[in-house]
Amino acid sequence: MDKNSSHPNLPTYLRALWNDWLTGMCGALSVPFTAIAVLWAHAPSAKLLWGCLAILAFVMAGYRVWSNERNQRTN
Repeated sequence: MDKNSSHPNLPTYLRALWNDWLTGMCGALSVPFTAIAVLWAHAPSAKLLWGCLAILAFVMAGYRVWSNERNQRTN
């Protein structure tokens, strides 16, 4: 491991998450989508739709953080 690279930790991840506006939006969208799925949607199909959107937004945010980190290492 390179001496200059930092160890992964929560503050580093959160900083990377918010450095990119699309990543920040995806991460931020997962919270209200989850709330809608759990608290306000009553029909099973609506709960499933909002739950899938929350998972998709969360995964997309994580992927963007990973992708940006990988691109920075190769440059």
